Amino acid sequence: MSILSDPGKIAIIGASGAIGKPLFEALSQWTEIVGTSRRGSTTLAPLDLASEDWDLHFLKGVRLALILAANSKIADCEQNPEQAWQINHRQTLKLAMQLHHRGIQIVFASTDNVFDGKKGPYSEQDSPNPQVVYGATKLAAERDIWNVTQNSAIILRLSKIYDCNPHGSGLLGEIWQQLKRGQIVRAAVDQVFNPLHIDDLIIQIKRLIQDPKPGTWHLCGNERIVRFDLAEQIARRLDQQDCVQAIHLHDLPGVKRPLDTSMTNAKWLHHFPASFQSLDISIDQLVARAGVA
Repeated sequence: MSILSDPGKIAIIGASGAIGKPLFEALSQWTEIVGTSRRGSTTLAPLDLASEDWDLHFLKGVRLALILAANSKIADCEQNPEQAWQINHRQTLKLAMQLHHRGIQIVFASTDNVFDGKKGPYSEQDSPNPQVVYGATKLAAERDIWNVTQNSAIILRLSKIYDCNPHGSGLLGEIWQQLKRGQIVRAAVDQVFNPLHIDDLIIQIKRLIQDPKPGTWHLCGNERIVRFDLAEQIARRLDQQDCVQAIHLHDLPGVKRPLDTSMTNAKWLHHFPASFQSLDISIDQLVARAGVA
């Protein structure tokens, strides 16, 4: 099927966040789409997962819905676990049941934090063992959505999604701004992940929408990278390697996050062959957008 063919009306639940906003903007150029945000706006319908009062009229005619809305702040979930369970599990499941009742195909965005970080990279066959509340709530939602949809849902575990905006708050932009301010970047030598560029995510979501395949999928970049090495690569472009300080992830106060949440994408690439943008090219784009010679 051609990637340009019309897939019908799509809903993005959570279309104002770091992933939802660019995805909504891209898909709106491609097909009929409706999106939601917590409070709503001139372009988005209101849907607050923390509320019990939903108006779901916007779902009329929707064929497929992507559930992106969640409390994804790991520290906040640890500090407010009951709220995290309410939003990420119970209310998300309630929404999924409403979608399934309407015959809408569900794509549920989950996380690499369902794993304990002790033996990455993880495949879809590996047993999840979340170490943080956020990961536990998402895993519970995965399992219950799969059950209530009678094994018809698509569970999409995402790695860290990033862009190349040097002025943003994303993975690359945050490091870049700290270095530009002359600040020390404390980067863990034992934190491993495989980030995926937002543009690659959008392309793959389009392909999935056109050929929805129920089951659990890992969608992540090809490159496993240590956070310290990534920070050094960016610092090298500014000749500021001395500003990157090596630490261990568990030296940081607060939540003890999983160390190696990298995943394998072999299953995805078998069904949806693709090449993903390398981190080297992404850092080149970051530097170019920042206007640094």
